[in-house]
Amino acid sequence: MVPILPTSIEAYLKDANFTATEILIIRKLLEEDVLSLPELGIRTGKGPGVLDQASKKLLSKGILT
Repeated sequence: MVPILPTSIEAYLKDANFTATEILIIRKLLEEDVLSLPELGIRTGKGPGVLDQASKKLLSKGILT
Protein backbone atom coordinates (compact mmCIF):
# COMPACT_ATOMS: atom_id res chain seq x y z
CA MET A 1 0.00 0.00 0.00
CA VAL A 2 1.36 3.40 -1.00
CA PRO A 3 1.14 5.99 1.78
CA ILE A 4 -1.17 8.88 0.98
CA LEU A 5 1.40 11.36 2.34
CA PRO A 6 4.84 10.69 0.83
CA THR A 7 7.66 10.45 3.35
CA SER A 8 9.52 13.29 1.65
CA ILE A 9 6.59 15.65 2.24
CA GLU A 10 6.17 14.43 5.81
CA ALA A 11 9.89 15.06 6.42
CA TYR A 12 9.50 18.58 4.99
CA LEU A 13 6.54 19.24 7.30
CA LYS A 14 8.58 18.06 10.30
CA ASP A 15 11.47 20.32 9.25
CA ALA A 16 8.96 23.19 8.99
CA ASN A 17 8.03 22.58 12.65
CA PHE A 18 4.63 21.01 12.08
CA THR A 19 3.63 18.96 15.10
CA ALA A 20 2.93 15.25 14.93
CA THR A 21 -0.76 16.02 15.50
CA GLU A 22 -0.85 18.54 12.65
CA ILE A 23 0.75 15.99 10.32
CA LEU A 24 -1.70 13.33 11.51
CA ILE A 25 -4.64 15.65 10.73
CA ILE A 26 -3.27 16.35 7.26
CA ARG A 27 -2.76 12.63 6.63
CA LYS A 28 -6.29 11.72 7.76
CA LEU A 29 -7.87 14.49 5.70
CA LEU A 30 -5.96 13.38 2.62
CA GLU A 31 -7.28 9.86 3.18
CA GLU A 32 -10.89 10.81 3.90
CA ASP A 33 -11.34 14.35 2.50
CA VAL A 34 -13.79 15.91 4.99
CA LEU A 35 -13.96 15.12 8.71
CA SER A 36 -15.35 16.96 11.71
CA LEU A 37 -13.25 17.30 14.87
CA PRO A 38 -15.22 14.51 16.61
CA GLU A 39 -14.64 12.25 13.58
CA LEU A 40 -10.94 13.12 13.60
CA GLY A 41 -10.86 12.25 17.30
CA ILE A 42 -12.30 8.81 16.63
CA ARG A 43 -9.86 8.12 13.79
CA THR A 44 -6.77 9.49 15.53
CA GLY A 45 -7.39 8.76 19.19
CA LYS A 46 -6.62 12.39 20.01
CA GLY A 47 -8.72 14.49 22.36
CA PRO A 48 -10.81 17.46 21.25
CA GLY A 49 -8.53 20.02 22.91
CA VAL A 50 -5.42 18.75 21.11
CA LEU A 51 -7.24 18.55 17.78
CA ASP A 52 -8.79 21.99 18.21
CA GLN A 53 -5.41 23.59 18.89
CA ALA A 54 -3.71 21.81 15.96
CA SER A 55 -6.63 22.59 13.63
CA LYS A 56 -6.47 26.28 14.51
CA LYS A 57 -2.77 26.34 13.65
CA LEU A 58 -3.48 24.66 10.30
CA LEU A 59 -6.31 27.14 9.65
CA SER A 60 -4.01 30.08 10.37
CA LYS A 61 -1.43 28.63 7.94
CA GLY A 62 -4.11 28.37 5.22
CA ILE A 63 -3.91 24.58 5.05
CA LEU A 64 -7.43 23.94 6.33
CA THR A 65 -10.59 25.78 5.43
